[in-house]
Amino acid sequence: MALFGRKRQFELNPHLPPPSSNRSSGRRLPTNFVQLMREFGEIEMNHRQDADTYPRYIAPYFDWSYRDSDGLATAVADALIGQDPMAVYGGERLVENFVGGDSKTEGYLRLLDAYLNWQHARGAPSAMLTGYQFDRWNQTHDEAW
Repeated sequence: MALFGRKRQFELNPHLPPPSSNRSSGRRLPTNFVQLMREFGEIEMNHRQDADTYPRYIAPYFDWSYRDSDGLATAVADALIGQDPMAVYGGERLVENFVGGDSKTEGYLRLLDAYLNWQHARGAPSAMLTGYQFDRWNQTHDEAW
């Protein structure tokens, strides 16, 4: 389950404009986003979370995710696919915190697939995968892990 899987329980930030159906909400990722997600990927991969992890890597995207989780997932995927694989993993972990591992959001699935392809190519054992990651691999590949 996503960290914020029950998003509707939270109140909107009154200092932000109301949600709109416009997917191009004008939100932008920071210029150092690839580096931030690489750092976050390393933290997640090595299980080194500390008190600064949430405010530095997750909290800045909470309102965006609440208002437009599909838009956030797409923006993250567009920024990271083809970049450093550890940054892609960080982006996958970021978006998964908001939408959940069972999400069918296109942007999230692009990140998840890129991460899985990287892990498989580098010979990572299937024991490193979560259940939803292993299921996604089996749904999208004829080749066994």
